Amino acid sequence: KVEKHRGRQRTISGVALSGWNHGGYGDIRTTEVETVLRNMTVQTSFKLVDAGNGKVWEFFSPRTYHATDKTEASPIFGSSRTEAELTPQDLIIGALVERGAREFVSMLMPCRIDVEAEVESSGNPNCISGVRNLRAENFEVALSAFQTAIAENPGDHQAAFGAGVACEAMGNFDQALRYYKQACGGANDPHYFDARDRVKTFGHRVRR
Repeated sequence: KVEKHRGRQRTISGVALSGWNHGGYGDIRTTEVETVLRNMTVQTSFKLVDAGNGKVWEFFSPRTYHATDKTEASPIFGSSRTEAELTPQDLIIGALVERGAREFVSMLMPCRIDVEAEVESSGNPNCISGVRNLRAENFEVALSAFQTAIAENPGDHQAAFGAGVACEAMGNFDQALRYYKQACGGANDPHYFDARDRVKTFGHRVRR
């Protein structure tokens, strides 16, 4: 399923100076340009079938996978960005299907699964510090910063999601699941739901 949304973004289109050397003024002109946001949802199913008798030995229909892609124009002299600027749909679908295939194979034998998480900071300074420490792989320090941000504002879903990522990176899956659930309660974000469902389904099976 592919959903496309077109939006508008304001960009500086010109600057006019009048009598600047004599205490004049500057006039900044802006204009709106077009942007594109695309949400993709992929549902997969896998079967291990005995070629001799047609018996299905294993069936796996994982949760739906979500991907979001968007264009952004430059804030200065930017121009409209069309769908052609986005990542090709086939590449995104292929990556999501491969992810499902790896999860299916992991039911049969040990399999490495890499997960990427994009963590955005709220305006809270502690949340900002948490994101910086996540980037530096200082997971314990990051978790402490996120926890402080949550204590100051229990509705800070960005901090809750960041805390979940930090916990998951350290192998604390039960705690990660609690934080992901808290993030889901604060915002309707597919990435939050994906993280919650992933840890709920596979957390107990992960071997570090």
